[in-house]
Amino acid sequence: MLSRLIGLFSADMGIDLGTANTLVYVKGRGIVLNEPSVVALTTINGKTVPAFLSGLQQSEGLYYASLAAGATLASLPVILAGWIAQKQLVRGLSLGALK
Repeated sequence: MLSRLIGLFSADMGIDLGTANTLVYVKGRGIVLNEPSVVALTTINGKTVPAFLSGLQQSEGLYYASLAAGATLASLPVILAGWIAQKQLVRGLSLGALK
């Protein structure tokens, strides 16, 4: 199953999820998308991850256990995506170093 998932990736397209803009590069066509990044919240009390983590800091001090748990949960999707795509990441980085 993992090999089928990894087989969906290609070296013909690159996506840059920047903080201000999202860029999509297609081999042979150049940058085909350059749009501002948008965060959509589904609830009134919804917060982005940095705002949520800074909310764990109270006037009485830091709650290190809550802060560590929140930071771990916030970093898990990035770590899992990197772990799943590590073969393609290494291949892309090594191909870029040869040029």
